[in-house]
Amino acid sequence: MNLKLKSETRRLTSRHSLAVVTAIVIVLALGALILLGAKGVLTGSGSRADDTSTGKVEGKLTIDGKAADLKYVYAQRDWPGSLLVDVIVTNRSLQKASLAEILNGKYKGSDNLRGLWMLFDSSGAYKGERLLIQSGAVPAASGVVMSMMDGNQNTRIENDRITAKLAAKIDSPARSTAFSVSFDALIKVTLPDIDTTGVVSSPEQFQSDFARVIPGQWSIERWRSSGGSFYTGTLVVDQPLTGGKFKGTLHIADLTNDQKLDEDVSISRDGARVRMEGHVAPDAKWVPDTFSLELRGDVLVGDNRDQQGSEGNVVLRKMQ
Repeated sequence: MNLKLKSETRRLTSRHSLAVVTAIVIVLALGALILLGAKGVLTGSGSRADDTSTGKVEGKLTIDGKAADLKYVYAQRDWPGSLLVDVIVTNRSLQKASLAEILNGKYKGSDNLRGLWMLFDSSGAYKGERLLIQSGAVPAASGVVMSMMDGNQNTRIENDRITAKLAAKIDSPARSTAFSVSFDALIKVTLPDIDTTGVVSSPEQFQSDFARVIPGQWSIERWRSSGGSFYTGTLVVDQPLTGGKFKGTLHIADLTNDQKLDEDVSISRDGARVRMEGHVAPDAKWVPDTFSLELRGDVLVGDNRDQQGSEGNVVLRKMQ
């Protein structure tokens, strides 16, 4: 009887110990998952990572001898048919918030994220790059630069996809950069709320809309150049000219260089588009622009080019 009792006690003790061990393992596993979520799944600002990578990428980015494997690709354009196409390749998955910060010129950098932000025009021509490093999005080239590049002739933009194979070496006083990357990515739209799908009005209707809508004050909702600069400000149209034209002034804030300036513009109709020709004083450091825009309700959407070849995406919205 005593032997049987002792045997049963041993079985109960053994089962109890196994249950305790199992509970401890579960607690440790949960703790590891929480820690992984805090350090691995979460990035940057501390919110959960949202992997929105749009394709396949393979490559390596080397900055001052430190290499990072490029594993994620994000291809964006501001609206369907917009002039510029952004391609961002990184060593870590980006949050949507971080991607938006980069594309809006507000990225402040990361200790762990390394990447390459490249700009192409709608034909696939390579326009330039910025590096995503600890201090933010910075030009790979600055000051006196020696650079070599290969492969841009292979870039293709077709059916909302961009495919490329690129390699470059850039030596400047600030840093030495080399990258080799190939990718195939679906191009997503950054500004889905911009209406660019409406039917363009007839020439007669456009003439009436132009005379009615253009005068007044417009906000610069988005203006960024192929050189990586971002601008905000207003357009004030307050002076009619002969021939159905208008005169206005762009009050521009350069977010990249923290400068403010004005550019006078003459505004006219060019077929079914709005054309704005910029004018600045001869000694001004600003290069005047030419804008070609579509009028979509209370929004002007299109592109600009300056006399030095810089191009950009532009969105102006009528202020009520």
